[in-house]
Amino acid sequence: TWYRSLIRLKKTNQALAHGSNVMLDTSNSKVLSWLRQAPGAPVVVVTVNFTSEPQTVSLAVPDSSGKTKTLLKTPGAADPASLDRIVLEPFGVYVEEVR
Repeated sequence: TWYRSLIRLKKTNQALAHGSNVMLDTSNSKVLSWLRQAPGAPVVVVTVNFTSEPQTVSLAVPDSSGKTKTLLKTPGAADPASLDRIVLEPFGVYVEEVR
């Protein structure tokens, strides 16, 4: 079900379907974070924990108001309050729209 949701999101979200990638927090070797942006569409941030331990990241997205909307996350994970503190479970994933 989760993978079907991911595939549906990739097909229906303009930034994910046609956007370009910009890497975020490139010095973090445990968590991969990037944003997808397409003209006229809200930015989408994807964050993936590649470790077996929980990880916390703080991301800065240029030209954003900081308002976020969860699009997809690891089942059972909590929604972060902001991009300033995203807590990822082991091997966790978080996808959010940023306005």
